[in-house]
Amino acid sequence: MSIKSQISFGLFLLVSFWLQGQKFHDQIRFLEHLETLGEYKEALYYIDHLREQINLSAIEQDSIFFIKGRYHYELKEIEKSIDAFDKVGMRNQQLFEVAQVYTGFQLSYSRRFDAARRKFESFQSSDSLRLALVNYQLASLSLLERGLGRFSLYADRFEDKYYVLSDYQKDMKGIYEELKSHKRKSPFVAGLLSAIVPGSGKLYTGQIGPGVMGLVSTGIFGLQAFEGYRKDGLKSARFIIFGGLFTAFYVANIWGSVVSVRVSEQRYNHTVDEAIYINMHLPIRLLYR
Repeated sequence: MSIKSQISFGLFLLVSFWLQGQKFHDQIRFLEHLETLGEYKEALYYIDHLREQINLSAIEQDSIFFIKGRYHYELKEIEKSIDAFDKVGMRNQQLFEVAQVYTGFQLSYSRRFDAARRKFESFQSSDSLRLALVNYQLASLSLLERGLGRFSLYADRFEDKYYVLSDYQKDMKGIYEELKSHKRKSPFVAGLLSAIVPGSGKLYTGQIGPGVMGLVSTGIFGLQAFEGYRKDGLKSARFIIFGGLFTAFYVANIWGSVVSVRVSEQRYNHTVDEAIYINMHLPIRLLYR
């Protein structure tokens, strides 16, 4: 435990009994102190102790569950955060709405897209900015699912009047245009091209160097095998050795082209998804920091 953690924990032991007799907002102030120090684990330990020792009202329990959800969120403990946020009731409408947004984002991040959509679509608020934020989250979720048509429906509702969202909306539209123009490579085509002309499947995926090397190496082994066969027939040691090398390189070239396309697409999708997640997350932090 760090020195800062030890100080915080010692402070907790000193004031915990004193806080039992204080008002709820005083206890929250102590949690805020731990939060300022970044001691989220110590704060969570204190919360559990607080709930065991003090009878909290329903509204106070909502506040505690919300704080727990936020602290688990900061610790990147997604399941615990979602569980805590889901226990926030509607008695405090503001906390309830924020909890829904955080939960929807975390469900999106953990790729539970159907659950995330249900959470966002069930969102209700009298605040137009919060409604615009949820519409933006639904648009972003559509891009994660590669639902370009569905994204357009949500994007049509984007409004420039919210400066907190406007830049992120533009960025998300840029990601949409990138996905729309992206020409997905086919593993089958890459493999077929390499079967016809070794190395051409790699050229198809944009790998110029490996494609040329595949063509040259396979061609050399093929010519050597042919020369051995032409001079000494099927039993020629030269034909057997270079024929085996040609076959191995030929098959490996086909398989390598197929794998290259799949890896390339996975990397592309991962890069795009990370950009989407960042643009989903930042406006939430700006609005609810």
